[in-house]
Amino acid sequence: MKNKLLVFLNAILLVVICTSCSSTPESSKLEGKVKILYYNEELFNEEYGDLLSSNFKNLEFEVISIKKMVRNAKNPENEIVQFIRDEKPDVIFVRSYDEYLEYIEKGLLMDLDPWIRKDKLDIENMQKGIISILRDKEKGSIFGLAPTFSSNVIYYNKQLFSTYGVDYPHDQMTWEEIFHLSKRFNGNDKGIYGFSTVYSPYDLLNMLGRTNGLSILHKNQSAPLEVMSDSAAWGNLLDSLAEVYRSNTVYYPQKQKTGELTPEFTDLFVDGKAAMTVESEALLDRLQKTKLDVGIVSFPVDPSLRDATYTLRPNVIFGVNSDSEHKEQAWNVIKFINSEEVAKIKSKSVNNLFTRVNYSKEKYGHSLKPFYSLNYDTRSYGSINVPLNFSRSFNAAVQEEISKIVKGNTSGDRAVKYLQEQAKLFIEQE
Repeated sequence: MKNKLLVFLNAILLVVICTSCSSTPESSKLEGKVKILYYNEELFNEEYGDLLSSNFKNLEFEVISIKKMVRNAKNPENEIVQFIRDEKPDVIFVRSYDEYLEYIEKGLLMDLDPWIRKDKLDIENMQKGIISILRDKEKGSIFGLAPTFSSNVIYYNKQLFSTYGVDYPHDQMTWEEIFHLSKRFNGNDKGIYGFSTVYSPYDLLNMLGRTNGLSILHKNQSAPLEVMSDSAAWGNLLDSLAEVYRSNTVYYPQKQKTGELTPEFTDLFVDGKAAMTVESEALLDRLQKTKLDVGIVSFPVDPSLRDATYTLRPNVIFGVNSDSEHKEQAWNVIKFINSEEVAKIKSKSVNNLFTRVNYSKEKYGHSLKPFYSLNYDTRSYGSINVPLNFSRSFNAAVQEEISKIVKGNTSGDRAVKYLQEQAKLFIEQE
């Protein structure tokens, strides 16, 4: 009976979709075949197939898959680029922001600004930070559009704040203010922490740095890899983080007897044992299984730049192949995928944050405004591609140094110098 009901509901939804997306005179004029690069055909059809077919009656869509390359290739990034050049898809699916920047640099993506102006596409009502990310810094143009995005925020347990008589956190607080707030929770003897996260100490250190426009690893083109290049600033951050852990109000993931860091972290916030945590919108789904009364405020900010965050990131980006023979058709497909019409339909059944701000107002009764309130911190660096062995060794070394500082066996300045030396050794071993 339950399965029959699901089939019936899906059938109704499909009718609604097809009715809502009836083709316009403009879309009906478009003819031919549009080749679309995507992870695989099944996933694309599930996400957009019915919507596109209903809106573009005279267009044929061919999905070309990168699934096997992603799974099996030794260097999938290079193979996908060559695949794009060989197969010449009209619409290019870009998996990440770093890949987006790479495709712009390689000349794979068409400048969309002329099309946006010509069709008067409303980008003013799209998440301002995401539009800022997609507008290339050097060229000043937009080369792709992203229908959904992710970002991190601070979640807080209202009941614990009330129990301990502490004022709720608010938007645009700094990390220093968040940690100062966490010290108001002195219930460690009861297993209560002011702040906890599923992220490792290395990840939390990276968050503190990037919030302040710093990157643990930085590389410019052919220049050598730089590690904690602003040594004094990183030394101060390491000392500050160690002091926070020493306060015993911020959860420090370690084996209590040996002091060694563990790879497994308890989600104390979901267990009701921590007053605050930092996470993406994905936490909202897990919180649905609890009875916690939770509030949300924006991700911590740099005190000198209180309106921006580095944590904004587009989920997937769609661009037009600069070598496409069907640019107008490809542009119209991308425009439609990023339209108010599609956002309105998908917001009824999809839990993502929509770039179109009018369709992500709340979720499970929580206002989503904190996810939309900040712009993108343009000082932030993209991720650095380093060998996996280097990443593992260096991350472990950073966490070991944090542990030493917490126990008073070294200082932030000495730790930075040691980590810079270790990084050189790890690179030489590759």
